[in-house]
Amino acid sequence: MPQKPQVRAKNKRRLTRRLAKWRAQNAAESTSQPHAASAAGATKTDKKAG
Repeated sequence: MPQKPQVRAKNKRRLTRRLAKWRAQNAAESTSQPHAASAAGATKTDKKAG
């Protein structure tokens, strides 16, 4: 059964907030460890795509 538009919008907002929080956290970390931050970013995006 397809997802209701309201549920989809709610999930989209939740994920957007999580992504914004994660990006802010990574931006702070990337100044000290650019390679580690990019490696963590790759694993994060792989999980989201799957």
